Amino acid sequence: MGRAAKPGLLTLVIRPATAEDAFGLSELLALMGYPCPAEEAAQRVLDLREDENQTLLVADAQGTIAGMVCC
Repeated sequence: MGRAAKPGLLTLVIRPATAEDAFGLSELLALMGYPCPAEEAAQRVLDLREDENQTLLVADAQGTIAGMVCC
């Protein structure tokens, strides 16, 4: 059974990326030094979802994309 989050801590949900994450991914990529328009990020997400050899996961912090990993 899960535990309740401690006050002041964010709860992260790790999940597959969707095209709706494009704006958050765009902002995150820009912070990391890789500017990418939201439209391009959305297309990349769609392309990766079609590739059975790759998965793009995001760390969702209550609606904010806080991280990502492609594996």
